[in-house]
Amino acid sequence: MTPRQFSILLALALAGCGSVDMANYDYRQRYPVGVSRHEAVAEIAAPAGGGTLAAADLTRLDQLGREHIRRGAGPVTVTVGAGPGVPAQAAAAAFGRQVAAALSLPAGEVAVSLIPLKPPPNGRPAALTARVTVPVWVADTPDCGPRTRPVTPDYANGDMASFGCAIQRNLGLMVQDPADLVRMRDSSGRDGNRAADVLDKYRRGVATGSAKEDSTGSTASDIGAGK
Repeated sequence: MTPRQFSILLALALAGCGSVDMANYDYRQRYPVGVSRHEAVAEIAAPAGGGTLAAADLTRLDQLGREHIRRGAGPVTVTVGAGPGVPAQAAAAAFGRQVAAALSLPAGEVAVSLIPLKPPPNGRPAALTARVTVPVWVADTPDCGPRTRPVTPDYANGDMASFGCAIQRNLGLMVQDPADLVRMRDSSGRDGNRAADVLDKYRRGVATGSAKEDSTGSTASDIGAGK
């Protein structure tokens, strides 16, 4: 390659570098991560004879309770169908409370409701079934899709059509509570300066605990004795 050819290629490369206006580029606007409200639903059948819930149902309810704590978007509802008559309604209410207790959530975050059921044609009591509904926040990640052109060679030195999409998609997949993407949590009350000091010590391998006070100082008995 002659010096003239090299200078031409260098000029083209430098021109390509200046063609990308990164100052006004925001991949968050090109590939936004949305947050929507969904419902996690489970059907729980009442145990025969009014006994304890099956182990599989207890596991499902425990998982639903954890999902509510992690990304809950509203109170949990437990709906039980109740047949006509006081005994049937009392049994349905007791079963609803049993299911709500298995969620291991505060009482104010679980609402139990009864819906009337028509008696079955055969005259037998209707089987009790509880419908547990847990509203949750879900992150709607962008679809990066296929690349419209190969990564190399790129003589224009321009950004790819899907530049920044993978970052946004991974963010939406990894966030613990998708609602954090659209609103700020309340302050925990911790001292920010103290938290920053602890993190700095942790990175430097220094003990993060507070220094112990000197236990050799005077006590009340020492002062009273004139020491």
